[in-house]
Amino acid sequence: MKVYRPVLVALTILVSVLMSTALISSWTEPQVQSQLNLYQSDLVLNASEWEVLNQSAQGEASLQKSFLGDNPIKDAAKNYETVRDSAQKDLDSLRQSVKASKQNASSTAQKPPSDKLDVESAPTPLVKSPQNVRGRLIDELNLRLGVLYARSGETDKAIQLWTDLVNTPKTQVSTQQIVPTAQVLQGIWSDPPRLLPDADAILSKNLKGWFRFQALSKLYSLQQRPDAALALVATQQSTAQSAFLRLLAVGGMPVLGSFVGIAILLTWGIRSFLKQQRWKGLETQGGMGKNPSLMGKELADAAIATPYQASAPEGNSDITASERIMPGVVVWPTETIWQVMVLWFTAFFGVSYVFVPLVVSLLGIKPSTFDGRLQAYFALFSYGCLMVVGLGILQISLQPYIPNVLRWLRLNLKGNWIGWGLGGYFVALPLVLIISLLNQKLLKEQGGGNPILEIILQGHDNFTIALLWFLVAVCAPLFEETLFRGFFLTSLARYMPAWQAIALSGFIFALAHLNIGDVLPLSLLGMVLGVVYWRSRNLLASMLLHSLWNSGSFIGLLILGSGGS
Repeated sequence: MKVYRPVLVALTILVSVLMSTALISSWTEPQVQSQLNLYQSDLVLNASEWEVLNQSAQGEASLQKSFLGDNPIKDAAKNYETVRDSAQKDLDSLRQSVKASKQNASSTAQKPPSDKLDVESAPTPLVKSPQNVRGRLIDELNLRLGVLYARSGETDKAIQLWTDLVNTPKTQVSTQQIVPTAQVLQGIWSDPPRLLPDADAILSKNLKGWFRFQALSKLYSLQQRPDAALALVATQQSTAQSAFLRLLAVGGMPVLGSFVGIAILLTWGIRSFLKQQRWKGLETQGGMGKNPSLMGKELADAAIATPYQASAPEGNSDITASERIMPGVVVWPTETIWQVMVLWFTAFFGVSYVFVPLVVSLLGIKPSTFDGRLQAYFALFSYGCLMVVGLGILQISLQPYIPNVLRWLRLNLKGNWIGWGLGGYFVALPLVLIISLLNQKLLKEQGGGNPILEIILQGHDNFTIALLWFLVAVCAPLFEETLFRGFFLTSLARYMPAWQAIALSGFIFALAHLNIGDVLPLSLLGMVLGVVYWRSRNLLASMLLHSLWNSGSFIGLLILGSGGS
């Protein structure tokens, strides 16, 4: 398939505009990392109640301080305040935008503009509009912040927060769920306390984890119910122990893996240095005449590190029939690389914003009403469409040059691809961890995130979890590695140095996720994937690394998602 250059230029401009719009839009979204920090804070709060951590010999620091910090409650309050303030800033910005648009519409209709903006004046208050989502989030954060303040001895501050929630809820959902909870909390921490009817049921239903334990403990104390209090403590101790073990898994495993990765990097650096010294020694001694076996090994290593380069693809005059089916041999011009990538990005936006919404509309379904399992099915369907269209574009575009894309890709079950994949995973851990911390400081909690993460965080159904894992750990590595490493990186390396091809393909790989907050970490991860593929000469190695990375993140999210339960 040959797409004329003017069409490619037009599609390139369209894709650039759409990508820029999506990236700019993602800037207004809070980073997923801020939400993950809250989940981790909930785990820490639960774990801090474990009595084993508070037991210590005289003169020794408690295990709680060693593992969880000096004051977990104040640390959690700080995290909650940070996310609350960021969400409030976003809500204020959205309100100004809506107010401006309403004023413009009013002036067009020659009606006096209204100075009052009521978020709840929408026709359907329960719709998940950006204003309602942020409004409910702020209410939930303030509800929990009140409990944190009360436990820190700042009771007046807590009661003021709950009073504001009762008087000015931001969404109708808050009115139905959060306001009654705030009224109960306000009553049990007042002086004198006021015990409302059904307080136990309201707190049990609308609070989770540590926050539920603290509120119920206070309530049972006021109600003088020692049996209920003892049962609550027993349950909380079991929850606290589980939270501590989960916290160790979430925080400890990446740290241990990072140490392994650092060891691999140091070993590789030392070996590279020694190899260079051996080369210099051989040159000084007159080359292979002094040590032919060593020189032969160095030449073999160099051959592995240097990719096969097909000759003269622009004219194809020197390309033989056998070279056309050799894995990794690039026999197409640069315009074909451009064509494949632009068509794929066009298809990405077309499938995501036109085809899938059209199917949804024709079927008369509303994804906003889906439960976790239906959301997983919907995500799998959408990504499946992208895979089919993307692989179709690749096959049709390369058909004039190679008979079968799958035969051309470097997929070989033999060799040390498992070692390369595992080693690459451990090496990526410390590198991406460092760049992620830097990225978080630079972007100040902004930059957006992958919407599927929210489904994972809230997924408690085993079948739904299995579907989501299949999507992120099987489908994504298979397709994305085929496109970005198997085709794009290999093709670029025919026309530029390998390190430039690795860097450029990694950057485009990051941009394809359409979140500013992901650009730096995913660019570095994409480069590691590129190096692993390039050195192993096997696409299975980068697929394995990609799958391990997504699986590790997936498991961590599941653990964090259960932290507040």
